[in-house]
Amino acid sequence: MRRTYILITLIVFFLQVSPVLVYGNTGQPGVTEERENRGAVRSAEEILREDYPEFRLLKEVEGRFSPCGSIKRLFLLNDTTRHPEIRNRELNLNKLLAYDEERGKMIEVPYWMEFLSEDNKYDRFLLEPILSVEAKLGPWNGYFYTYDLNRNGVDEIIGFIIGGSCFFPEVYEYQDGAFVATLGYTDPSGLFCRIEFPKERQIKIYGYGEEWDILPEYPWKLYEWSEEERRYVIIKEGVVGVLP
Repeated sequence: MRRTYILITLIVFFLQVSPVLVYGNTGQPGVTEERENRGAVRSAEEILREDYPEFRLLKEVEGRFSPCGSIKRLFLLNDTTRHPEIRNRELNLNKLLAYDEERGKMIEVPYWMEFLSEDNKYDRFLLEPILSVEAKLGPWNGYFYTYDLNRNGVDEIIGFIIGGSCFFPEVYEYQDGAFVATLGYTDPSGLFCRIEFPKERQIKIYGYGEEWDILPEYPWKLYEWSEEERRYVIIKEGVVGVLP
């Protein structure tokens, strides 16, 4: 009788201290409810509200931005804490985020841009070469284009770097978990004046040259997508006296 009592006591003790196993969506044991709750995937709206309270949403852009299709939305944010004396402060793109719905996280795109107004003379000068490619790339959303230039099934971000005395086009693509710049164009003048797309997977850019304020010469560079280097590389360059 005493042995039976001791055996029952031990069984009750082990039932009380042993972990309870539950089954998740995979049907595999060993995942507790607490761990499932901690690993819950947050929605894009939750992340924006909780992690970026000082930013306001300018707009949302949809597309296919990753090979697996898990990145479908870009969020354009404006920093409400910036100094009010900055021009177009409330319209400037200060942060660009891409939402990975499979992992439930935001990926930052290293691109920002001041808003260009058609009411401003200098802005109109900058907008002219930008808007000239709408027929190829589709509607300009005010900050960049999205288009599959290299024909690999993933939409690229075609933007324009404006800072100091520089004004260049740049292309960004999602590769290996991050958005990277894949063009890298420069010109001695710090400016470009025209961008064209002669063939699929090619980009041709005209600049103003080193003495652009003296001699009317336009150096150009022809880029082509390289599968090996996973970026656009220069395949030809030259100079013209008159834009074609």
